[in-house]
Amino acid sequence: MNSGASQAVYEKVREWAGLSGRETVIGLYCGNGGIPLYLARRAKTVIGIEQGERGVAEAEKNARLNGIRNCRFEAGETAERLTELRGEGVCPDLIVINMPVKGCGEEALKRAAALAPARIIHLSGSLQLLAHELDTLSRLGYRTLEVQPVDMYPQTSRMEIVSLLVKG
Repeated sequence: MNSGASQAVYEKVREWAGLSGRETVIGLYCGNGGIPLYLARRAKTVIGIEQGERGVAEAEKNARLNGIRNCRFEAGETAERLTELRGEGVCPDLIVINMPVKGCGEEALKRAAALAPARIIHLSGSLQLLAHELDTLSRLGYRTLEVQPVDMYPQTSRMEIVSLLVKG
């Protein structure tokens, strides 16, 4: 993996996030918290959702090690957690989707869109799945503004694709 490209992906996410310090951000499929923690210093609140307890424990540890206090991480099935956050009255300004290898699934995308964030940033390693998920998000009221491929795996056909979507 190209670590310089990883930095380029994180920078692109932060640029497109356009955070001022007043926003609520949700990071889906956040793993060890990398992207949510990277955005945390420029947001009011960040919530990371990861399906496994191990990833959440690592994300919480990374937050402590970096002195970041405005992040919380939650384990559970993504669509269910999004429904619970909606029930809690969480109104995100931005959702960052770090798409898992198998894709997010239509239900998770529907529930993310139901939270009505102004922006969605979608990261994908699969052009085919990305096309399907951008089409789904389009039907849910989101318009793709920009797409940026990043060569994460030199001398292979694989790459990371970062997409910016806006509501309306």
